[in-house]
Amino acid sequence: MSSDYPTRKSVGLFRNEDVGFQQNMPPDSTRIPWIDSHSHAHTGSWNDRHEFDLSGGLAVVMVASSASRAPYRPMTAEDMQSQWDVAIKRCHAISRSHFFEPYVALAVHTTRTRTENWKTLVEKLPAYAELDEVIAIGETGISLNTAQVADPWPLETQKEVVAKQMAVARDANVPFICHTPKSMKSTGDRWVRGKTESGHNLPPSDQLSTEDSLDPESAKIDATKIDVQLANEANLPESRLVIDHANEETASYVLENTDCYVGFSMYGHPSHPPIETVADTIEEYGSDRVVINTDMSGSAEQRPCALKEVILDLLRLDVSPSDVRAAVYENPRDILGLTHLPE
Repeated sequence: MSSDYPTRKSVGLFRNEDVGFQQNMPPDSTRIPWIDSHSHAHTGSWNDRHEFDLSGGLAVVMVASSASRAPYRPMTAEDMQSQWDVAIKRCHAISRSHFFEPYVALAVHTTRTRTENWKTLVEKLPAYAELDEVIAIGETGISLNTAQVADPWPLETQKEVVAKQMAVARDANVPFICHTPKSMKSTGDRWVRGKTESGHNLPPSDQLSTEDSLDPESAKIDATKIDVQLANEANLPESRLVIDHANEETASYVLENTDCYVGFSMYGHPSHPPIETVADTIEEYGSDRVVINTDMSGSAEQRPCALKEVILDLLRLDVSPSDVRAAVYENPRDILGLTHLPE
């Protein structure tokens, strides 16, 4: 083929071979399917879920455990159970409108506010775990409940709530999606674009009481260590535990010291890690125990194509297609027992 171009003016060196560029990624590497193992997709719109289909999603786990949905504090057990029931019902309505497979994860969450009579819910949880729609317990885990949370859970009660639900996951042989809190520092009330509200109105760290809560500045790693300890005490295999909302510190701890999976939530919330953190984690530790999800919710800015964007960004950072596929598809498929989906 001629390298002489009949252009009106000289266009200089522009061909890939002229500038030393070689495309190493085969075109089909961008067709990697994905499974969102932690989402709140049932709270979004039809159009949001339609974009799951458009961007290659094969299955989505819709987490129904958030006390933030209640307009009052604390939340009643009846309303939390109703949240479970609505998610299960929505599974079938969503499956009639879309092509991806919707599933549900259920739990009593410890974030934001107490749930009254929570033990009655945990007693009912094993029956829910037997349902075909329910493929995980979660999300829940030790959380940071400071004075800015109305009617928070005491730390020792949180441990009991989490441990009893880990026992349910163990007996039902389903994975446990473990929420980890943000680590927050006391900040002023300046308005900064893109800044999360976490940390606003927190007193200075030397005035915070951590007697019945975690230290806000080390909450994520401290909670992670407690969650792993609780799983061990409950005889829940670490391989059934996904430590979610990971950052660089918790990812290193989990992959170096446990057999748990690390979950990176990546729909673009200011508290989520940069894509480089995920790429660096895979480069250092491999992709065998890395899972990527969105944690997307109708109460926040929606980016339904977030996992597709993550796939492309990881490829641009020279993460191999096989490692990307493991993190967004193969690992969640195997953890969740969705073995009927393509290899």
